[in-house]
Amino acid sequence: MNDLSEAEIHALNEALDDEYRAWATYDQVIADFGNGEMYDRLLKVIQHQNIVAVLCNLQEASQQRHLAAFRRCAQRSAGYGRRGPRPSR
Repeated sequence: MNDLSEAEIHALNEALDDEYRAWATYDQVIADFGNGEMYDRLLKVIQHQNIVAVLCNLQEASQQRHLAAFRRCAQRSAGYGRRGPRPSR
């Protein structure tokens, strides 16, 4: 990695920091709302079938796609820590 310029290293670190902030945000959303339980709560108060359909689709996406994607990401990151290896300067 010695052939990277200081600007390139800075840009990569900035992008990586942004990804870690996004990861922390997703972690907090799941901690606050659960993995679909929010939709169970919301569906109990909705009467309009078109809104029920939208919420059911969102719940399915959350449980079947998003959660699985988060788990795959966590598995890939296991062992590397939250920040992973940093380039030497």
